[in-house]
Amino acid sequence: MAAFSRGLGLGLTQHIFSLAPKTAKTTCLEPPLSILSHIVRRSTIPKVARSFQTSARLHASKQATQPKPNPRSHQPAPSKQHTRAEPAPSPQKTSSPALGKKQVAVQNAGLVASVANELAARGQPTILYQSPSHFWLRFSSLSAATFLISYAGINYYITIAHPQPGLQWWVPVAFSLVCLISACLGYLFLFSTTRIVRRITAIPTKSLPASYLKGGKKLTPTEGQALKALRASPIALECEVGGTLPLLGHRKLIAAPSNVELPFRFTQAPVSQASDGKSFGGPLYGLRRGLTSEGFSPIMINGKRCKIDVLSGKVLDGGKVLDVLMPYRPDKFSNTWLDRLLKR
Repeated sequence: MAAFSRGLGLGLTQHIFSLAPKTAKTTCLEPPLSILSHIVRRSTIPKVARSFQTSARLHASKQATQPKPNPRSHQPAPSKQHTRAEPAPSPQKTSSPALGKKQVAVQNAGLVASVANELAARGQPTILYQSPSHFWLRFSSLSAATFLISYAGINYYITIAHPQPGLQWWVPVAFSLVCLISACLGYLFLFSTTRIVRRITAIPTKSLPASYLKGGKKLTPTEGQALKALRASPIALECEVGGTLPLLGHRKLIAAPSNVELPFRFTQAPVSQASDGKSFGGPLYGLRRGLTSEGFSPIMINGKRCKIDVLSGKVLDGGKVLDVLMPYRPDKFSNTWLDRLLKR
């Protein structure tokens, strides 16, 4: 045992001295601590650490070289619910457009009859529409018409009918065109205040005079249909309209509600102007309307074209009663140059 320990000690000593560098400093002068530190550096512990580092790097390189799985390529298989064919929808019975229009017409007729019977049951006239005062409109239109027609007449008398001597030949020709334009504008302003509806009143048909329900001897087909509709209706609409010429009195037109046609809805008409009727707003507003015919819309009463003020008029119940009684017929009011001219 002592010999084994000596041999082991001798072998370990030889191994230690073989690991130490063979220089004069290390063999003779180097202290024991430096020798031990050198032994530790040359030992197998750093090799094991390097082996772990190397294995980790190799593992990382292998993971980098391996292709990453594509998530799109591994989509889940469609379930049976998606692959199952859906049952075909059962055919639904659709109503024809003609049947729908008939139903709407029947409903509208019933609503018109109920409103008309309610107004007739009152036994007295009911004002449905009242126009505002058109004083400034008439004043501005008549003033402009008087000025333009007078200007055309004076220039015609001076330059065309009795030209002064020495006047160039083209002057009468030019002034004839000026006089024609002035006269046309004057007549447009003059007739802009005619055929304006002043009031619409619902009157029970029983309270009308017998002459309105009999008619004349010779009636046109249009007048005959209007008289037949008036007899069948429980109420009649009395429309007070301005004369065909300015400065004339109003006339009254009696018609059935179905014979008063509109190209608009009263419930969709613009809000009345707040400046109407004020000391300064009224004159300026009337002048503007006289020059541009702003706020007037055409209306057909027994086939006769008139105008109604939808911008400043007062209507019963916000215009709902008139929208029910009067048919909405925009197709009968074509937007031609004659319509735009008569709109004034």
